[in-house]
Amino acid sequence: MEKYLQNWYTQPKKTIDLSIWQKHKDYSISLSRIYQERGLDDFNLNEFIVSPSSNSDNYDIVIDENCTFSVPNKLKQLENIILDSKYILDLEEDWDDNESPAYDKATWIEAVNFLIKYATWILDEQQKVILMPKISHAPKSGIDILWENDKFRILIYINQDGKSGLFYTDNTKQQLSEGQFDIEDINFKLLPQPIE
Repeated sequence: MEKYLQNWYTQPKKTIDLSIWQKHKDYSISLSRIYQERGLDDFNLNEFIVSPSSNSDNYDIVIDENCTFSVPNKLKQLENIILDSKYILDLEEDWDDNESPAYDKATWIEAVNFLIKYATWILDEQQKVILMPKISHAPKSGIDILWENDKFRILIYINQDGKSGLFYTDNTKQQLSEGQFDIEDINFKLLPQPIE
């Protein structure tokens, strides 16, 4: 992994293949922290390219010329969920006539990356595809990921900084749990799993 990261620093474009990161799930280091540690001041997630995977078992979700997410083929249903959530990026400052701020593309990318990693982890661990959530704008320029059916609700909120989040879940038996997590050092086993 270190060799890959050293090569990555010297590449002319800011690219990374998510399939490589998935193989090294325990190597938890955020993209922005890599740049900070290397003293690179020009890091801008709006220009960041998540490169298409060369792995034929993966499906590429193209957002624009600067952003492509690679997911396992079994999770390609996420494409519609992700593309539908792009409306968040069009919400300008004061979009609700209540002086609410605009949404940062970096926060949206972190939320989508979180969802892909979480769904991939569940697929790897449980051999199950997650139920499809809805991604939407949330208070304080955060992003909500919501699963809701007649048996349970799971809400994951990604903070504006893209570094931390909250979760809440309940079911029809009036059981609930909630908590917070650090995206850079997350243990997916502690989160509710949106599967049947």
